[in-house]
Order: sequence, then C-alpha cells, then structure tokens
Amino acid sequence: MDAMIETIKLAVADGATSDAKKAGAEACRAILLALKAEPGTALVPAAGTVSPLAGLDITQVLDLAIAKLRSVVGEDAARVQPGGGYRVQIVPVPGAKR
Repeated sequence: MDAMIETIKLAVADGATSDAKKAGAEACRAILLALKAEPGTALVPAAGTVSPLAGLDITQVLDLAIAKLRSVVGEDAARVQPGGGYRVQIVPVPGAKR
C-alpha cells in the first residue's frame, strides 16, 4: 500500500511526467477497487470496463489519430510533397579544415 501512495505522490508533484501521472491514476484505481471490495471477494475490475476504442476498425483509429495530430500541429503546418526526396543542405563550418 505504501508503494501505491508513493506512486500517487510522485504523480501529483510539480513537473510529474505523463508516465508518472498514468502510474498514479492506476494506483488510485487499485486503491479505490480495494476500498469497494467486500471481504473475501477477488479484486478484479468491473466487467463493464471497456476501452473507448473497442469496436473501431484500424481505419477509424488511424483517422482519429490523424485528426488529433492535425489539431495539435495546426492547419498551416508545412505539408510534405510526395516524391520530393530527402534533401540535406551542407552548411560550411567556420574555421574547419578540409
């Protein structure tokens, strides 16, 4: 139990990473599940807990991911032109010997 509480403390600390926050949320859920349990019953999640992406096919999931990324980047982000190839600009370094 102490380890779960420490995980929650790390999750709510200033500058906590997203991984720490996820671990803290899982620890909170585990403690809540333990508090709701009746003595002698198994500690398992409720049967109705399902992922929000359950039932979607891969095309729908990818469309959601693309829409989310576009909302983060913005519409005026540079679009990559297909077939343009990869170009590297060589920049001379001052004071470098050849």
